[in-house]
Amino acid sequence: MKTKAHPATVHGLDQKAHPTLHSTKSANRISKATNSNSPMSQRTRTPYAFQFERQTPTAVIYGECSHSLPVDEMAKIYQTYGWNVPMTIYTRSQDRSRERNEVPGCKFRKFFGTDEGEAIESLQQKQFVGLTVFMREDDKEKLDPKIYVEQSIIQDGKEKLIVHELNFRGLVQTGIEYMFRGLGDEHPEFGKGDLRVRFLSVNNESFETYTSGAGYYGYDQTVYAITNRKMLDRGQAISTKQSSWGNELHQYSVAFDPADLRILLDTKQKTEMKKKQGASGELELLKLCIHKVFPSEDGTKVGDLNVRVVYKP
Repeated sequence: MKTKAHPATVHGLDQKAHPTLHSTKSANRISKATNSNSPMSQRTRTPYAFQFERQTPTAVIYGECSHSLPVDEMAKIYQTYGWNVPMTIYTRSQDRSRERNEVPGCKFRKFFGTDEGEAIESLQQKQFVGLTVFMREDDKEKLDPKIYVEQSIIQDGKEKLIVHELNFRGLVQTGIEYMFRGLGDEHPEFGKGDLRVRFLSVNNESFETYTSGAGYYGYDQTVYAITNRKMLDRGQAISTKQSSWGNELHQYSVAFDPADLRILLDTKQKTEMKKKQGASGELELLKLCIHKVFPSEDGTKVGDLNVRVVYKP
């Protein structure tokens, strides 16, 4: 027996205040609770709700894939398009960690979405999973949008991430399911399932809320400030000449109170001496993160500046 994939809707926040995708079924449960006066309604009420056209899929279109490559290779192709927007990857994973998602030398953003509409055909032992792509109402007339989806596969017993560039050959249709054979995340038992993609148009305000929950990778910069006892005695200012970022140049200066750094140094040296029973050497005194300093391709500031103060005797 087949179970239809349910469309997804943003209707809540996770523990880190990121937008969470729910299926229509679960969203309806939330909506009912929100409209009631019970204590549960107070716990489930959210500061925003998406308004979009709800349509029952009337057809399935079998789509094609233009490219299937690791993230770094796909990023090179994307750069040739010359668009002033970040490469956007849709994933069904909820793991936002940099360990899993970050790729050295690559800049992109990810939308993390789940869809409870997952079914297994018991006779053929095949699996399909659903993914909902939200788009602005103004973008409905855009021809052949470049949509990138992430697929998790198993290679040599480990997870490997592949990115697919989907081909829609013209205008995309909302409320229609696009089927892509073998592009679903690989299941340990059933293998690679099919992927069903559905587009839903939302108003601009809701779309901005949705994009605010994206994860940005590759936009951060880290600088190291090396100091010693003499430098601490006279004060230490960290300054970079000019940091290149796209076609722009950014300057920044970070200063620290030398008295505070000396306190940190003395404390860390005492701790290290207790551990090693000897004199301490190089120590990291402080980590400082300044959020949203560097812009993405569309000018939105998303990259963090990470400053690490290191003491060398």
